[in-house]
Amino acid sequence: GQIPSATLEQHEFIGELALSGELRPVEGSLTAAIAAAREQRGLFVPARNAHEASVPSSSRIFPAGHLMQVCAQLK
Repeated sequence: GQIPSATLEQHEFIGELALSGELRPVEGSLTAAIAAAREQRGLFVPARNAHEASVPSSSRIFPAGHLMQVCAQLK
């Protein structure tokens, strides 16, 4: 209940979440960015995936290195 569900519904999220809260890079960020842009949703990605995910010009990419950064951006 800390993040409004309406806000969550406007975004997609990819990445590997470490127990420390760190977001680790994953494969497929370009494909995810294309799909999110097609659905007019923002995409949160690990910071190290940001370059690849930002290739589609219509994508809205939110890079983050830690889960707390994601939460802060969504509030």
